[in-house]
Amino acid sequence: MLLIFYAATLVLRGLVHLIDRNGTMRARLVDPVVRLIAGPLAPVLLAIPVAVALYFKSNWMMWFGIPTPDTGLVPNTVALIAYGVAFGFGWLLSRQPAILESWGKRWALYLLPYLELNNLYQTWDFNNGVYGKTYTTTPNLTVVQTRIPVYTCPSDIPRT
Repeated sequence: MLLIFYAATLVLRGLVHLIDRNGTMRARLVDPVVRLIAGPLAPVLLAIPVAVALYFKSNWMMWFGIPTPDTGLVPNTVALIAYGVAFGFGWLLSRQPAILESWGKRWALYLLPYLELNNLYQTWDFNNGVYGKTYTTTPNLTVVQTRIPVYTCPSDIPRT
């Protein structure tokens, strides 16, 4: 299936370069859309096409998740849509290094609610301490200095 995505990407990229040789259309149209999709609504916006494809698949059993693309030479439609959305979003996101850098800097923060530390996550001041600013403001410093056991390597814990 990855070969299908690569081939489609090469064809699409060639067409886009024919139409938009200097990249202004991509900068004006594609980049703002990617920034919107990569925001807080990313999980919902990226799940919509997959949810619609799964909804219309008559014999889909939800406990099996996304149907595997191993049923023949031509992958099933749902797998093409699900994996195609992820591939396409990743391809478009590669033009946005600032978004990737911000995710890389804050991945540990974004996991806090899923580690049952939502109260700590809620204290973070997103107006400070992001995109290269310092983490020395009072609420952010508290979060940064809090020891989270899951993030600690066992060899870093002092033995008593």
